[in-house]
Order: sequence, then C-alpha cells, then structure tokens
Amino acid sequence: TPNGFQIIIVLEHHLSLGTGIAAFGIISIRHSISWCAFSIVGLADRVQSMPNQLSGGQQQRVAIARSLVNNPAIILADEPTGNLDSRTSIEVMDIFQRLNRERGITVAIVTHEPDIAQYASRVIVFKDGRIKRDYVVENPRSAREEIESLPDQREEDEEE
Repeated sequence: TPNGFQIIIVLEHHLSLGTGIAAFGIISIRHSISWCAFSIVGLADRVQSMPNQLSGGQQQRVAIARSLVNNPAIILADEPTGNLDSRTSIEVMDIFQRLNRERGITVAIVTHEPDIAQYASRVIVFKDGRIKRDYVVENPRSAREEIESLPDQREEDEEE
C-alpha cells in the first residue's frame, strides 16, 4: 500500500471467507480491515496518510491499529506514551482501556512513568531484572473521564 501500512488478511468473526472474497474481493477485505483498525484508534480519515504527515500521537495510534489486524488476545506495548504530550498520552491510554474493556484484549504496558501505570488494573514493578512488587490497582484511573475533563484542544490552542 502507498503508506507502508502492511495488512495480513484476517477475517473478523462476522465475515466468512467465501462471502468475503465473493462479495468484496481480497483488496476490499484488506481495506475493510485496515479501515476498521484505523477507526478503532480514531484515524479512519488518515488511512491514506504518509508517516511524515502524522503527528507522534497519530503514529503511535497507527502502531496500535497495526497490532489489531491480527485480532490479538494480548498487546505488548513498550513505552507507548514515552514521547507524547500529556493529552495524547491519556488518549493512547483510553484506546488501551477501551480495547481491554470492549474487546477483552489484555494489554501489557512497559513504562517508567508511575502515573501511566495507574491506568492499569495490575502493576508489576521490576528492578534489576526481578519482580519487586506485584499489586492490583483498586481504582485504576479512567482515561475517558480525564479526557472529558480536559479543555477542548481548540480552546488550548487559542490561549497560546
């Protein structure tokens, strides 16, 4: 594809191989899966964008979308918010929380940021290659609630 987004053909449970290929063709199935994954992460309107046309947060969401095309049971995310601003970090955590809640996908996140760890329901702390602590977060932070409490992005841009 033009933007380098590689798709492996995976049919969702509601699409059977026979009807999918007969009705839509292989290319349409690829586009449908790609569009669906991009929709989940809020980038359906950017499917045809080149990587250099995307912000760091959008590129991170593309990485999440790519992980979804194989319909995984688990996503391993290494420092997914490391180079992102606060608002975008919360948006990424919202995507992970929704995937866990709505699709039952386990999300394992590696982070050095204690505040990001508080979005999880379980935290395992490592030091020198050994487990130092393993605990359940009684009341994980809700990324959705935090996003809704933030000022609108346009308001923030106008203030600057």
